[in-house]
Amino acid sequence: MLKLNKPMISVIVPVYNAEKYLSRCIDSILQQTYKNIEIILVDDGSLDKSRVICDDYANRYENISSYHQKNQGQGAARNYGLDRCHGDYIGFVDSDDYIALDMYEYLYGLIVKNRTDCASVSFKFTTDDREKLNNDNELISVYENEDVLEQHLLESTTTTGSHSVCRCLFKAESLTDVRFPTGMINEDIPFKFAALSHVERMANSNLIKYYYYQKSESTTRGAFKEKDLDLFKATTMLVDMARPYNEKIQVLAKAKHERSFFSILARIAFYGSGVSKERKNEIVKICQASLRKNFIFLLKMPLPISRKVLILLFVMNYSMTELCILIAKKLLSVRG
Repeated sequence: MLKLNKPMISVIVPVYNAEKYLSRCIDSILQQTYKNIEIILVDDGSLDKSRVICDDYANRYENISSYHQKNQGQGAARNYGLDRCHGDYIGFVDSDDYIALDMYEYLYGLIVKNRTDCASVSFKFTTDDREKLNNDNELISVYENEDVLEQHLLESTTTTGSHSVCRCLFKAESLTDVRFPTGMINEDIPFKFAALSHVERMANSNLIKYYYYQKSESTTRGAFKEKDLDLFKATTMLVDMARPYNEKIQVLAKAKHERSFFSILARIAFYGSGVSKERKNEIVKICQASLRKNFIFLLKMPLPISRKVLILLFVMNYSMTELCILIAKKLLSVRG
């Protein structure tokens, strides 16, 4: 492995049926302005040409390794990569997304300048194939000790995607004893909390460097499916992990769990359901009951006003709210 003056960054890419987007993803990592990078591709039992693409890149570039395993899920694929990486720093990129060409140089610079164990950038959901110029004025925030966890959970109440590890660069020692839970989706939620619990200082930047591509069959997007209920398992783990920390961290973790019932209802209302009508009605009833029980608690949380209003509407009449959302989506598509 080529060793340059700067520390090595390991980038772990879990791959599953991503042949349409995989080359774009890998190329965005290969073309980074930070050069001492190893790329670990973990094919999680893909049924398309992803396996061939991974092997082709590994054969052409000495800093790329290609591994294959039976389909076990994204968490297991990331763990496979963690067990085989050599870097001083570790990052993650999903195979249907892509990154700004200076993302890892920028993240490494944040860590060095601010003497932190981890750094994070902002992100954007996009349907474009190329990054856009970032015209935001840079804003850097640095947190220490329990403030790292508190700020992370506070952000999760206002920002979609705050639990994603793909926006982060970690010192490798922060992840020595941390692994993703397997056999579930939303594994980022407990993993990131566990990782940040090993971080003494963290730098966050508002600049957009990561691009979540929305025209994909990602495990985190689309119509509701039974597997989406893993969100409750993930947020229950989060609540348990927060118990040793201060009261605000515990309350924010609870807010994430209780908000999960809203998230499930919102997914069904906005994106439809892939389960039977009877099962959908059962899930809606359970989620609605929980929201009613914890309505006042959620109103006191720093959630966006739009979410609080939608929670209120779901509590009052889910079916009518779902119908209004459907009509609004159709009107917007006609105008588009």
